[in-house]
Amino acid sequence: MIERISNCYDSHTHYLATGQIASGLQLNELKSAEDVASLKLQPSFYRGDWLTGFGWDQNKWPSGTLPTAQILDRIFPDYPVLFSRVDGHASWVNTRALQELNKKGLNLSDSSSGILYEQQHIQALSLLPEFTEVQTKFFLEESQKIFNQAGFTHVRDLSMDVKTWKSLLRIYEEKKLTICLESFITTEGLHYLDNTLNQIQEIKRLPCPQLRLMGVKFFVDGSLGSKTAYLSENYLNTSHSGQLMWTQAELVEAFAKVWSAGHDVAVHCIGDPCAPLVVQA
Repeated sequence: MIERISNCYDSHTHYLATGQIASGLQLNELKSAEDVASLKLQPSFYRGDWLTGFGWDQNKWPSGTLPTAQILDRIFPDYPVLFSRVDGHASWVNTRALQELNKKGLNLSDSSSGILYEQQHIQALSLLPEFTEVQTKFFLEESQKIFNQAGFTHVRDLSMDVKTWKSLLRIYEEKKLTICLESFITTEGLHYLDNTLNQIQEIKRLPCPQLRLMGVKFFVDGSLGSKTAYLSENYLNTSHSGQLMWTQAELVEAFAKVWSAGHDVAVHCIGDPCAPLVVQA
């Protein structure tokens, strides 16, 4: 039995990813892009034949510049590599990964540099080999351990899906679930919304006293670290102002559809024009 030091509530988590990252290849201590050559690799860091990791941040490196596919090509020439940035809004991939993703229908003709942002990054992750049921359950148990040990008994998860819900339900049925979750499913665009609402209906047929599905999350823009948060002016020393993933008209349609189905909405909006846009929608 875990001794709880308090009953804290974390209102914004990515619950499955917490366990995945804690159990995976850590890149947050890299002092430069070239330091990947000294990484100590384990079989658990692979998804199928893909090497994956999380946490690099070019702002910690002396050059401050983004890494390139060519660096990974030189060090890992024989298999695809995808390393997620510390904010989860970009990934660093090698040429082998770009080739594999192109074969699977993801058009990455403009990404030869080896950096994928936002939608391309999310789509690339979705095309990686899936974790097994055993792996998923292990990651969830690791997440639970991390939150419980820090005194958290309740969390709001912004990355739920049907597979994760079923794994959590099995943990509950084994009488091992020591946390309560409120969850949202992220939808990446208007054309994905019907599928998201169908997932909600499937989950609603699998009730659990410690799990509550709230609704749908929307990413209106990106992050400041990846320079994809949508700003009213260009980023310093650049010619771009970030990415806007939803128009106001699309949000109006999406919010109406979600609310009419009786679900809540959660919105990620970082850049200064985004909050007014969401409020007007």
